[in-house]
Amino acid sequence: MSKGMTLIEIVIGITIISFGVVFIISSFSLGMRISGTSQGNSVGLFLASEKMEEIHSLIYDEIAEGVFVEDFGEIQGFEGHKRETEITCFDPESGDECQEDSGIKKVKISVFFKPQEEKSVDLTALISKK
Repeated sequence: MSKGMTLIEIVIGITIISFGVVFIISSFSLGMRISGTSQGNSVGLFLASEKMEEIHSLIYDEIAEGVFVEDFGEIQGFEGHKRETEITCFDPESGDECQEDSGIKKVKISVFFKPQEEKSVDLTALISKK
């Protein structure tokens, strides 16, 4: 009976420990990416809600139709986010855009962010003439 460990037993033990350490490190990396995406989604939803409330506070006739873009770096305190607001006339019968004012406007706000690749959060609402 041998009182020590052989070289093969040591190599096998180090290999098993190495695989475990690599697995743990890669788990931390994945967790950090998921956390970054989750934070981007939360901030994006906050920025979209903030813009929607700003539009809701306007009188219907003051809500201008068009596409309005706040590019990366233009939203103070949120340089990693870009916000696009698209406001169009909405026809409830066809469910599509209309040529003449139907008394309903569709507001779609998209907030883009970059953890590693560009992702987005969308918020859409209909605003009617009161």
